[in-house]
Amino acid sequence: MRLFWYVFSCVLSVFFASLLVLSDTTRLDIYNTGAKENRIELLSRTEKVYPDWCKNDNGSCVVAEIRNYWFWQKKKVLVKTVGKGKLHINLMGQWHTIRNKKPKQPTQILNNGVQIDTRKDFRLFPQYVDYKTVTVDGHIITDKTKTRKLWHDNRVEWVTDAANGQVFNLKFRHRYHPRAKDYHYFILLSAAFIAFLSIVFKKPKASETLPASVKKSVFLDEFDYFRGIAIFFIVLCHFMHDFNEKTGNILNIFNDKFSFRYWIAYEFQFIFGDTALFVFISGFLFYYIFYQRGFDYKLFLKNKFKNIVSPYLVMCALLFVIRFCVEKQAPSYNKDWLRLNVFWYVAFWYIPFISVVFIASPFFVKFIQAATKTQKIVLSISLLWAVATGRNQMNPWLNSVFWSLYYLFGIYIAMRYEKFKEMTIEKFVMVALPFFIFVSTTFAVTLDNVWFRDYSSNAWKLQFKFNDWNAVSKVLQCLFVLACCILLKNSRFDRTKTCLHFLAKYSFSIFFLHCFGLYILNMHYRAVQAFLIGKNKIELHLCVYATTIAVCILCALFAKFVKRFAGKRSRLLVGS
Repeated sequence: MRLFWYVFSCVLSVFFASLLVLSDTTRLDIYNTGAKENRIELLSRTEKVYPDWCKNDNGSCVVAEIRNYWFWQKKKVLVKTVGKGKLHINLMGQWHTIRNKKPKQPTQILNNGVQIDTRKDFRLFPQYVDYKTVTVDGHIITDKTKTRKLWHDNRVEWVTDAANGQVFNLKFRHRYHPRAKDYHYFILLSAAFIAFLSIVFKKPKASETLPASVKKSVFLDEFDYFRGIAIFFIVLCHFMHDFNEKTGNILNIFNDKFSFRYWIAYEFQFIFGDTALFVFISGFLFYYIFYQRGFDYKLFLKNKFKNIVSPYLVMCALLFVIRFCVEKQAPSYNKDWLRLNVFWYVAFWYIPFISVVFIASPFFVKFIQAATKTQKIVLSISLLWAVATGRNQMNPWLNSVFWSLYYLFGIYIAMRYEKFKEMTIEKFVMVALPFFIFVSTTFAVTLDNVWFRDYSSNAWKLQFKFNDWNAVSKVLQCLFVLACCILLKNSRFDRTKTCLHFLAKYSFSIFFLHCFGLYILNMHYRAVQAFLIGKNKIELHLCVYATTIAVCILCALFAKFVKRFAGKRSRLLVGS
């Protein structure tokens, strides 16, 4: 059975690698010339762009990008003309760069007379695309006699008269002919996937011994719920940010009705910056588990390297190879080794700074052993630093100081956890009310909300010089979420508990693997944009939440699959 799943996974990995590497896009330029107001509308959910260069006094165009794979496929595009005129359809290929290839000549002149500057350390090459048939409303405009052409130099043009509002049905049967370089990238990516699977499916040694028994702390169900909520909000935050930035659909408070701004402002305040929840959990567990068992610095760092740094390096290596092969050029990465990021992508900035926090554990041990008055002074200084400086996720050294506020606060609450539980159960409002009051008053500073805005002068009534008052609200939110989880533990919402347990069990795997989902979203952001066009705020939110839930489930199932065959090594690979 293990051999079957290994072979099956290898086949799927090779096929997935071929889809990523042995594919490309062909550009389709469609003009509606005539009057200045003439234009083209794409009715299909196709990757499209309306560049400024195609706007002129005789009408404007739309540029559609059609994905081509190494196997034959069919594609249909619906086009609607606005204005009576001439419809021009141009099929042409894309231009790409080959790394580390010095040009033989400083400039290159194409067949159409365009001159390209190639003095930089790269040269351009056109792609091969094979259109077996291209038809418009049943009329064949090209067939297999024009296959395997350099479409940038041998473009297919088709012109016809178009009425106002006329819809044209374009059908393609096409494929992509990979170049020799594409196969090199394909082999590299396939080898990387198979190497990863070989580690997963490698049988454990029979001589493996169990670790020595240690004193176990009482398992806290509420922190499982806490971790599940935190990882869901972090993934939701990243997808909401990318949907907003990459697709052009504003999910924030600026372009909406007044009544909707209050709800969405609270939502953003609750979701964004929820890394604080994870750091708070780490600080709490540092005292509750590692310190109370008898702190061993070397063993602590060894465990953190195995459980956090190792999967970080594995995921970075995989993502680097994927980006290198798909982009067919060196992906951008941070060359400043002092930042310890090497190759960071979205959420990966978290690992370098939390590693610095773990290395500084002796300081936190001293904090635990200090008097209560000293602890309060240190917490106050940390809070003032966080408010005054703000986060800087590009620099793990500064980040480790900023986020230490929540780590210290987690330790502080862990030392007084029984009292906090009693207060939560008896007087929950004492925890919830300060959070919502402070959030309401900080909207004017951090989220540009409507609460303190003077619409007559379009200016703020309240102004503060500090950088990040949100740091205070996140401290209060940690208490609020923890209090909710304590109440949930004593409730009868069994299905909610099961879901949160599931998310918490694979939280680190979801943290690492969801970045691949973000990368796929960024690759196809125009297709996503085409899908989201015309949707209102509620529909956009439903799409983001549905995507987040689907990604969390897929990442958790993949981690469960790895854990099924890799056993204890799964922590080294995917973090769970």
